[in-house]
Amino acid sequence: MVTPAQLLGVGSKVISVGLEPILIQVHNWSNKQLAHFTISQPTVTYQSIRNMSVAMIEAYMQLLFLPLGRGRPSINPCPW
Repeated sequence: MVTPAQLLGVGSKVISVGLEPILIQVHNWSNKQLAHFTISQPTVTYQSIRNMSVAMIEAYMQLLFLPLGRGRPSINPCPW
């Protein structure tokens, strides 16, 4: 189990903007726009999705792989 504080603490270390508002924005957008195919306003920006992706990857590394005693998996860096 991971607490909200743990997720925000880990994710906030790897992006330069506040994580919680982006998490809420991307979650709401993905729930409406992607899952239900409805128009969600406001839409999210590319930078918000990128920031959330970076934060979630770090959260998986710190809160899943390390506690399981596994090293950080090697992933291909994003070319952007």
